[in-house]
Amino acid sequence: MVLDTVSANNHYKEAVALAGQGKYKESLLELDKAFEFYPKFAAAYYTRAMVYVRLGNYDKAIVDFSTASEIDPKIIEVYINRGAAYLVINEYNKAIADYTTAIEFTPQVAAAYYGRAVAYGEIGEYDKAIKDFDMAIERGMSFAETYYCRGLASSRKQDFAQAITDFSKAIEMNPNYANAYNNRGASYVDSGDYEKAIADYTKAIGIDPKQTDSYYNRGVVYALQSKIDEAIADFSKLIELNPKFAPAYGNRGTAYANKQLYDKAIDDYTKAVELDPKYAYGYYARGIVYLSKDEYDHAIEDFSRAIALAPRNFNSYNNRGVAYLNKGEFDKAIADYTKAIEISPKFMEAYYNRAIACTEEGRYNEAIVDYTSMIEINPQFIQAYSNRGDLYNNTGEYDKAIADYTKAIEIDQKYPYARHARGIAYLNKKEYDQAIEDFNTAIELNPYYARAYFFRGKAYASKEEYDQAIEDYSKAIKLNPKDIEIYYARRFAYGMKKDFDNALADLDKIIALNPNEPDAYCGRAVLYFWNKGDKEKALTDLKKALELDPNHKNSQDTLKQIEEESKGK
Repeated sequence: MVLDTVSANNHYKEAVALAGQGKYKESLLELDKAFEFYPKFAAAYYTRAMVYVRLGNYDKAIVDFSTASEIDPKIIEVYINRGAAYLVINEYNKAIADYTTAIEFTPQVAAAYYGRAVAYGEIGEYDKAIKDFDMAIERGMSFAETYYCRGLASSRKQDFAQAITDFSKAIEMNPNYANAYNNRGASYVDSGDYEKAIADYTKAIGIDPKQTDSYYNRGVVYALQSKIDEAIADFSKLIELNPKFAPAYGNRGTAYANKQLYDKAIDDYTKAVELDPKYAYGYYARGIVYLSKDEYDHAIEDFSRAIALAPRNFNSYNNRGVAYLNKGEFDKAIADYTKAIEISPKFMEAYYNRAIACTEEGRYNEAIVDYTSMIEINPQFIQAYSNRGDLYNNTGEYDKAIADYTKAIEIDQKYPYARHARGIAYLNKKEYDQAIEDFNTAIELNPYYARAYFFRGKAYASKEEYDQAIEDYSKAIKLNPKDIEIYYARRFAYGMKKDFDNALADLDKIIALNPNEPDAYCGRAVLYFWNKGDKEKALTDLKKALELDPNHKNSQDTLKQIEEESKGK
């Protein structure tokens, strides 16, 4: 082959001219002719690579850049532009290698530092990215875009103050830089300054009314501020601009859920997962709404889908556990809480829920272990001490219960339940005066605490101070007039005072509240026969008690005693 560099150069110049006019296909034809005359024409390969870049064919562009660099390894632009092509196709390490080569050849080339900085940012090497952006700025790339990109790197390494400074510089250089406002807003959010964030998102929308990111971000901040209607408006606008953006429906659904508009929320979540069947949050959030509606089977189905898509989301396991718990499927609930804890060993809510499930199954020791784990994670978590104390109380370990309630009281002196519960532990230990002292404090802290009055009444009754017991039971009944247990206790106190009329009145009230209570009929029969001498009413009540429970031992024994005494007469 005879080389004809003159002809090759002519075709090359025509190709460059055509490319400059945007006639890329014609330019490629001219370059092909140039190669016919001069196959190792490095500049022509470089130019054809740039044409491929304009056409979006980055793979062919990279091949031509590589051929150009093989022919002439010192064309700096080849490395810079091949690096840019690698950036576009997410080959970040190859991009870094090319930009590094360009820098080695010419350390003053700002564009190489800039490109390498972008690549470092994409692979999470934020310190290296920031250093390269610094070098680019020093070498003349003091542009709004450079500061903007350095701000992105700083925000990703959670240096929000520096990010805000860079975004502000970019805005100063270009006051209409909508993305800079949007990202400065995001840094303000991460810094906890929601008002400034909203101002920036609003400015970005003003510059570019189709700035979907800013509508989305502003909607999220409005939701964080509990400005639910404003959040819904932003997500609705975003849906208008981009009807196929699943997260917009997902977040609007959450806003509706916060307003307890559950059906609207479900409609939005359903639309979100229709648009994106792999949108795990849509299934998870819809599951939460089904939980709120007590539709546990639907909730379980959605949480299971969310888990299949995002198996490391411990919240999905935890909430599926809640659904199982509410269905009474305690073993399944415990398995889910355990999985959530395996994924996130310090996830307090899962420990708490597992303890509740274990308690429901009577697995008190396992529940105690969970409350202990919670206390190790957060020694100030008052509910863990309180609940562990309840378990110790229920299992007869009263001193341990008292120690836990005392710790809860140390954490919060104004926590009435801990005083009340410690009072019950003292009552169980027959330390009645200490019990009464705790019940007194509980009532001072909460004068409407019906159970505190009830248990203080039991303490007084245990001391045979029946008038005070009756007074407390009466206060408890006034606060909670449907609590049968209190009427039983007051009936006993009246009986001990031989005030049988009031004792009968309490049994009448119990039966009125629950006509299927055999103990009440039996107790009333005893009073009718032995204290009122009314055998007929006594037998009627015993018959009713045995109808309700044919194996009711007290009624059987009472009937037998009445029959024996009647025979004796």
